[in-house]
Amino acid sequence: MRRIAQILLLLLASYQLTVSAEPIPTIDGESFTKKLVGKPTGGHKLVQFVRESESFESWTKKIYFRYQELPGIDNDPFKYASAMWRMVEREDPQAKPQILRNERSNQVILEYATFPPEKKYVEHNVLRFWKSADGNALLSLQITRRFDLPSPELMQEFASQGMKTGDRKFSWVMQATELFDVKAIERELSFQ
Repeated sequence: MRRIAQILLLLLASYQLTVSAEPIPTIDGESFTKKLVGKPTGGHKLVQFVRESESFESWTKKIYFRYQELPGIDNDPFKYASAMWRMVEREDPQAKPQILRNERSNQVILEYATFPPEKKYVEHNVLRFWKSADGNALLSLQITRRFDLPSPELMQEFASQGMKTGDRKFSWVMQATELFDVKAIERELSFQ
């Protein structure tokens, strides 16, 4: 599975979908039309998207676009993803973070699932990092999904039907690499 993800990352460098100047992000065939522009400090930028049926306070899927000026690490995607990997692993040993690196395009994917202390849900995260075209910032796409912990009965049903958690994770990694055009995301962040 890891090998397939690495191949997908290699394809990422040459395959980008064309989207309009202000893209409407889509995951699993669903459009995320509600948009919230955050106001972080220090020149950073944050844009969040949720589905029309959800709110920014209560959601099951969310998309983030980030612009961060991190000259201390030369806006390096791998250094940032590695630091995040260590933080996630330290804070939630069950998260099992994974990093996939495309050295040719200098893009990095970080994927993990966290289990909040109250154990009411699992939060699955896929982040894609790259350096801005001018080199002055680290850009990222994050797609996040919260879902209730499945019962043992549901897990047994999934197993009997051949459904695997890895299939779902793989689908989101593919969507993060294929459905989002880094140039369109950079344009979106430049307007904020």
